[in-house]
Amino acid sequence: NRLLDILDPRVLNDENVEQLKEVAALARRCVRVNGEKRPTTKEVAHELAGLQAMPKHPWSQSKLVGEEAEYLLSDLPSSYGKGATSSSMGYDSINNKIIFELEGPFPTYI
Repeated sequence: NRLLDILDPRVLNDENVEQLKEVAALARRCVRVNGEKRPTTKEVAHELAGLQAMPKHPWSQSKLVGEEAEYLLSDLPSSYGKGATSSSMGYDSINNKIIFELEGPFPTYI
């Protein structure tokens, strides 16, 4: 709870507060006494790569408000009910890109 009090003011700014909180939470998990509850090195690297990539992605820079945010965060329209089965997102650290994978079948429009 005192993270923002102990951070150097030169490191802390309005744009990175959430990212710093995420890194602090990860660090807290890394120093757990019970080794079985600590994340693996691979998990830590994956999480750090995700934190590093997200602020650079153009979608994270946009300030969605009102109807745009409501539309994007709402449930899929009923026309999608039978068609779409799943989707996933990942991060390609080598190419510095966010990857979306979709699995069909998808609805067709007449």
